[in-house]
Amino acid sequence: MAEIDIDNLKEKIKVIDGDIQKVNDRLVELEREKANTLATMNALQGAKSQCVTQKKELHNDKDQSNGSSDDS
Repeated sequence: MAEIDIDNLKEKIKVIDGDIQKVNDRLVELEREKANTLATMNALQGAKSQCVTQKKELHNDKDQSNGSSDDS
């Protein structure tokens, strides 16, 4: 059975510190990816909203032009 000594514990701490840093770096990268993905989602929702608005305007223009010809 391996004996626990100060040097052994120091080495384990170094390994764990390295693992903690790797996980922290990954969390930072995931946050960056999340922010970029949210920006893309917002851009897509904005584009959809503009299309919906334009569709409504086109529909209203057609209704108005049809309605004014009926009034003549």
